[in-house]
Amino acid sequence: KKELIYDVEKKIEFGYDSNSKVNDIALMRVKLSKESERQLMSRSNSGLNFRIETIAMAPKDMNLEEGKLGTVSGFGYTKYQGQQAKELRKTFVAIHTPEKCSNLYENVTKVYNGTVMLCAGGGEHDACQGDSGGPLVMKGENGENLLVGNTSWGSGSCSDGYPAAWSNNRNPEVQSWIKYNANLD
Repeated sequence: KKELIYDVEKKIEFGYDSNSKVNDIALMRVKLSKESERQLMSRSNSGLNFRIETIAMAPKDMNLEEGKLGTVSGFGYTKYQGQQAKELRKTFVAIHTPEKCSNLYENVTKVYNGTVMLCAGGGEHDACQGDSGGPLVMKGENGENLLVGNTSWGSGSCSDGYPAAWSNNRNPEVQSWIKYNANLD
């Protein structure tokens, strides 16, 4: 199966703090690799996967009630200390309230911050090492896919009963930063 390959042209960081894990978000501007440009210019480009889509950010006031399902995807490990996925995988995770997350993490970590982070999962299927940066997507009122967060961190054991944490992309500061930097050339 042929696919186009992209190179990262520019990386823009939001000011990640590795101690508090706050602001775990970045943007990447990508461009076609030279190899992919050559493939497109050749006459034998049939079968290439050209599909690149954008996703809207969730509105700041989107209701993320306890138990509502989101979709997480990535190329991370398929289980704790397992092997990295060879193909993009996805699973569904239940959203938890900031209060529930704080209680669940109480004896595990002090870094969970319900203002700038979301937590979800903790069941049989969850995000794992290698999924960081991947999307947490939820359905909007009209059934459209909306980006609510990006995979950030977890307790380290995947599917161990503790939910993973995502950046909260509904945060007004994050949305303003993304909109501003996405429009820079």
